[in-house]
Amino acid sequence: MTTKRLLIAGVLGLSVLLAACGGAGGTGNDGATEQPATHQPAEVTEAPEVTEQPAEVTEAPDATDDGSGSGTTGEDPETLTDLAKLLPREANGITYNRAGFNGDQFGVYGMMSGLDETTLNKLLKDNGKTLNDLNFAIASPADSSNTAGGFVYVIQVEGVAATKWAGDAADGVTDMPKTSVAGKDVYGQAAMGFGAFYYLKDDMMFMILLTDEKTATDIVRQLP
Repeated sequence: MTTKRLLIAGVLGLSVLLAACGGAGGTGNDGATEQPATHQPAEVTEAPEVTEQPAEVTEAPDATDDGSGSGTTGEDPETLTDLAKLLPREANGITYNRAGFNGDQFGVYGMMSGLDETTLNKLLKDNGKTLNDLNFAIASPADSSNTAGGFVYVIQVEGVAATKWAGDAADGVTDMPKTSVAGKDVYGQAAMGFGAFYYLKDDMMFMILLTDEKTATDIVRQLP
């Protein structure tokens, strides 16, 4: 089964212009020796100097930034579905970003869970379901450079027990070794420090892929 890794200020301008001006007048006398007029300039009071204080600008944080300054990205509230919230936000010190989708979006994201369109259509048809009955969610490390966190997926076919369709969905997962992890029965095993585990619960199949064993145990412990 092929798994691919999942994973878009303001400018302030201010100018001020100040100006001041003044004028004067004179008088004359008929029949007298003309005296030159004396002009007294009007007193000009200069306006006090204006010191500009630029307004403080606070940049809005990037909606995808988790605010930690680590370069990691945050969760999008619009895709944080109830199913996505079943996946852990943190496990073994690793922070995950979760996102949920419905069946109509499966073509875009479904390959990440190892399901192709042909397999999906057969699975739904065999169980009398349509894309409207399909939901899935993904959790991946918020720090994309973290290679120990792997990926966590959950697929739900509403109202159909996962034991009926899990084998078709994940290439014979129910034929894999069965073991106990964090007190739950799971299919799969760890090899060379990493593993793939499948946990079936009601109408959902959880997949914990490419995680180290300690992280996988913490993830399974938090699942319903």
